[in-house]
Amino acid sequence: MYEVYKQFFDYINLGKKGETEIDNIPAYNGGLFLKDEILDNLKIDDAILLEDVKKISK
Repeated sequence: MYEVYKQFFDYINLGKKGETEIDNIPAYNGGLFLKDEILDNLKIDDAILLEDVKKISK
């Protein structure tokens, strides 16, 4: 699941053209979503991320 998060962070950092205009993800500058060697190499168990996703999606 963390791999999906990292891909989404890349989309936020660089932007991504979607199939339709509403699917586009605009790039946000500022460095918050830049590649980071330490963060990119973390191993986070899906169960931990799933619990956090459940909490924030209520």
